[in-house]
Amino acid sequence: MKENTLHIVRGNPYSIREGLAKKGIQANIVSFPSFFESGYLPKDLSEKELSFHLQSLRLRPDDFRRVYKELKVFISEDYSKYNKVVIWHGNHANELLMLYFICSFINARLYHVDITSVQVYGCDGLNSISINDLSPNNVAQEDWFNDVMKPISENEKQEYKELWNKWVNTEEGFRRYNKSLGKIERLPYNFMDEDIYTLLQNETMLSLIVAKLHCKFDDFGDKVIRDRVIEYWSFIHYHEELHAYLCLKPRD
Repeated sequence: MKENTLHIVRGNPYSIREGLAKKGIQANIVSFPSFFESGYLPKDLSEKELSFHLQSLRLRPDDFRRVYKELKVFISEDYSKYNKVVIWHGNHANELLMLYFICSFINARLYHVDITSVQVYGCDGLNSISINDLSPNNVAQEDWFNDVMKPISENEKQEYKELWNKWVNTEEGFRRYNKSLGKIERLPYNFMDEDIYTLLQNETMLSLIVAKLHCKFDDFGDKVIRDRVIEYWSFIHYHEELHAYLCLKPRD
């Protein structure tokens, strides 16, 4: 006998769980354990490819082992045992690529909830909307199961699988949803170089630099911006220290 509905989200499932609970629905929810807005995308589900993917995210050793284990559990799950597998997503690159990835390998009755099809309060004007923009009240006030949740047809599943295959053959870099184009675009690793260097020259507090960049690129998420800034910060300070060391070092 098949189990009930399983919901898959990218990020913290708190808002969805609490919002559905307000409607009297006790949801079975799992959080997708990786993200695809930057770095290497796995071309298959082998241990080598998954390792390449996680290594490109520059995780700390403990985080690497934890996420690797969670990702292996996620891809080895028997999703056919559920009546419905529902993928919750916005139009953020992370969540769209998660949708494409899942459709590329899960053999089950797939449905999806596109939160951009409803009013998400406080998100007017944003380039992209993600699950983390939902509040429990947002979820409780929508009839997700009758009006918003849609089945993914075989044609759509094939389309999403082809989109995933397209992206795994694209060079690494940062990826974001482009609102004007209506699709994901790739940006090179140096897309924020000028802005970062300018701020590094004018600000001395790392927290202020991150805050100002987050306001400028609010659709990329904290992690991409934080890691990029810290990378530059470390690079510049390392070379300043190296320069000072070489200047003070006695000549032969």
